[in-house]
Amino acid sequence: MSILQKNKKVAAGIGVAALAAAALALGTGTYAAFQDTEAGPGGTLATGTLDLVVGGGASQAELFSATNIAPGYKSPTKTLTIKNDGTIDGVLSGTIKTEGSDNGCTDPEQKAGGCTKTEGDLPEALLVTISGTGVPGTVTVQANQLQGVLRNVPLGAGKDLKYDFVFELPQTTGNKVQSDSVTITSSVTLDQGN
Repeated sequence: MSILQKNKKVAAGIGVAALAAAALALGTGTYAAFQDTEAGPGGTLATGTLDLVVGGGASQAELFSATNIAPGYKSPTKTLTIKNDGTIDGVLSGTIKTEGSDNGCTDPEQKAGGCTKTEGDLPEALLVTISGTGVPGTVTVQANQLQGVLRNVPLGAGKDLKYDFVFELPQTTGNKVQSDSVTITSSVTLDQGN
């Protein structure tokens, strides 16, 4: 191969390299149309809270506690406060469970027919009177029928509800509740309102 042919090949190679470099320069070059960039509007989103507070002090830790009660007993009014301490409106529901026990069988209780149930007769004999928001007026029910008293009550953010409870063992109860006991437990739920 002659020097002339070699020079033509080198020249052709240089030409191809120059074309590639020019094409590359066109793609990344300074050929740009007008352009303007501005900051757009933004914002912040934050979730709210549901914060249920039941009671609020040692005085509201128990609804009912008494021993040695007898027919004719009536408790003082006990007020329970339930608060939505959050920032979102809610809907309040609650369940109340009553559990009775027959702790022994005295002779008068046995004669009255009160020794036949392991849960005792006190849950049926004890009356509970409730009034407050979401309760239609003042309601008096047997202790074993408390379950459906508190359902779907609106409770706004930062608002509270007050419920008054009175427990009573009527004078006409008789001997069948002797030695019986009852335990009442509750659970309150606050769901997000619509």
